[in-house]
Amino acid sequence: MKMKNNNTRLLIIIIIFVITVALSFIPHSCIVAEDTDDTYGELQEQITIQLNSLDFGEFEKLLSDLDSDEYKIFGNTSFLSKVKTIISGDLSGGYDNVFSAIFSIFFSEILSFMPLLATIMAITILCSLISQIRSNVGNKSVADIVHFVCYGVVIVLIVSAIMQLVNVTTNALNSMKTQMDIAFPILLTIMTALGSTVSVSVYKPAVLLLSGGIMQIFNSIVLPIFIFATVFSIISNLSGNVKLDKFVAFFNSAFKYIVGFVFTIFMAFLSIQGITAATHDGISIRTAKFALKSYVPILGGYLSEGFDLILAGSVLIKNAVGVSGLLLMIATIIMPIVKIAVFILMLKLVSAILEPIADSRISSFLSSAGKNLSMLNITIIGVAFMYFITVVLVMCTSNVL
Repeated sequence: MKMKNNNTRLLIIIIIFVITVALSFIPHSCIVAEDTDDTYGELQEQITIQLNSLDFGEFEKLLSDLDSDEYKIFGNTSFLSKVKTIISGDLSGGYDNVFSAIFSIFFSEILSFMPLLATIMAITILCSLISQIRSNVGNKSVADIVHFVCYGVVIVLIVSAIMQLVNVTTNALNSMKTQMDIAFPILLTIMTALGSTVSVSVYKPAVLLLSGGIMQIFNSIVLPIFIFATVFSIISNLSGNVKLDKFVAFFNSAFKYIVGFVFTIFMAFLSIQGITAATHDGISIRTAKFALKSYVPILGGYLSEGFDLILAGSVLIKNAVGVSGLLLMIATIIMPIVKIAVFILMLKLVSAILEPIADSRISSFLSSAGKNLSMLNITIIGVAFMYFITVVLVMCTSNVL
């Protein structure tokens, strides 16, 4: 009896072993891989169809206007190629090119401003020596005339450079507005195709406000505030008897309050409304999928899977277009930001060098001009950040599949 039980156990073990070996030779992996390949191929086909229906010609025109360093930051490729690269998930390359381009812009801007600032230092030191000689012989009026002449030359040189930077800032703002006018219609169209009608109804006025009203505020109010602050800084340091520092402080405070108010109101509206709309649209999409699967006989499951495939392709394209647009925006604003930042640093350096050896009014003006120039960088960065947040919220909407 005991031998019979042992034989039975041995037979069971042998059967289990044979079944295990047989199952190991069944090509499960091939079956799964074939199904995955088919799904991946269908997804790629949907992406290709949808990409062919979109027009990126305006983006390509913007890319053609970039210089070599800015184009290197974007990735040395076309906009459509960048979108396809992001869809494929390849985001690892290009960082070395970005950093090398930024360093190239930084050092080229230093070299471009060196002659101007060296001229200012030479004129200021020469005028300081002449004024010191005249003061020693008791002719103070001649020393004042020398100061006014020197100060006038410095003003002309600095103001000409500042006006160039104002033009650079204006061009950067206009470029961002153009990018908004191109990117958001494409993104909102894709969102409409995804069924995010509520989100589109929220983002449309927000986009119009950003590309219209807010850009107008920065161009018509913020930039003139910077110009007024610069003019009052010039007048304040013209003579020791005229002090307008309080006016300069007033314009600086007005700039901060206006930028802070615009940023806070816009972001609060966009964030609250966008989150609410995204929740509503997510429920609507799930409801549509459930209705297809439950109430369409026989073919409901297949239609629901096809619906998921179309949604997946649209979501990938929407997010890839958004990321590519942000990369283009970064490539556009890097040069103006670096240019202004370099000029600010060099003005402060020259002001520090001239303070112990030249008239304090000149060094004070240079320092004040550098401080006022930070308004231009804040303007560019503020608009770019609002654009960035808006695109990110649009990308995060309708991602529920």
